[in-house]
Amino acid sequence: MQLNENETVAKSRNKILAQVIQVFSNHNLLPWLICAAIFLISPSMLSGYSIASTLSSATPVILMAAGEIIVMIAGSIDLSLAASVGFSSVLAAGLMEKMGLPIPLAIIIVLLAGALIGLINGLIVGKGKLQSFIVTLGSSVVLRGITLVYSAGTSIPLAQTGQTFIKISTYQLLGLPLYFWVGLVLIILTSFYILKTKYGRHLYALGGSELAARVAGLRADSLRIKAFTLAGFFYALSGLALLAKFGSGWPQAASGWEMDGIAASVLGGANFAGGVGLPLGAIPGAIVLDLILRFLVTLGIDPYWQYAAKGIFVIIIALSLARGEYGR
Repeated sequence: MQLNENETVAKSRNKILAQVIQVFSNHNLLPWLICAAIFLISPSMLSGYSIASTLSSATPVILMAAGEIIVMIAGSIDLSLAASVGFSSVLAAGLMEKMGLPIPLAIIIVLLAGALIGLINGLIVGKGKLQSFIVTLGSSVVLRGITLVYSAGTSIPLAQTGQTFIKISTYQLLGLPLYFWVGLVLIILTSFYILKTKYGRHLYALGGSELAARVAGLRADSLRIKAFTLAGFFYALSGLALLAKFGSGWPQAASGWEMDGIAASVLGGANFAGGVGLPLGAIPGAIVLDLILRFLVTLGIDPYWQYAAKGIFVIIIALSLARGEYGR
């Protein structure tokens, strides 16, 4: 009898926990709750300088995750995000330093190249009826190879024309670099576009149920192709932000960032099943990941263990979100 009562109490407790998690995840409050917990434990991270440093540092991941979220809304996954960021960074450096192109022209070429990569991924996935993770996994390897060939395996520092690019893109506005504000404006505009237009409604419908979307007469392939193209644009923008941040196009740039981009997307409200999320969610998602690393540093955890600890934390959060979704 006592055992049954204990089981009932445990089930009730689990159900309440699941409902609480569901509320936070549904309203995209979980990342902010985690931020608040970190700030409470380590108040020094709440200083103006620390917050500005976090936002500046997280910007490339924010932009990358914003693109990934668009793809995830459509019910797909893009594993070429990090390779696209690295390629865009090196391409921009090469166009400015090796070819001496004007900065505006170099930026336009990089953004178009990123969108083209996304378009190609989308065409293969949509028209070829292939699994997106297989296609983008292959394209990520191709991009890494092209990046190594283009850069000859060495970094391309911004020494001449690129120095002007760095000065402009890192110009401080309200304590934050210009590339952060540009990215923020574009993410807000894209989120508004997805929320308020017919394309956005159709994209959510596609992610919710592709079969139902096709039965309703929606052009699933075109919707998905456009999602990958938009994502490619944001990956290229992330590469430009990364170049401005470090001042050099490195062929291994953003290596291993696949987990960061996808984790920030999930923390920001996206779902692997599709049909939910918004590019704006990339902001709290990426901020949480950056804060976790900074928090681990303040704890004095060995750098080699920091990435393992971050991965464990992301798994715990993913399990919590799943528990909130399926434990009702």
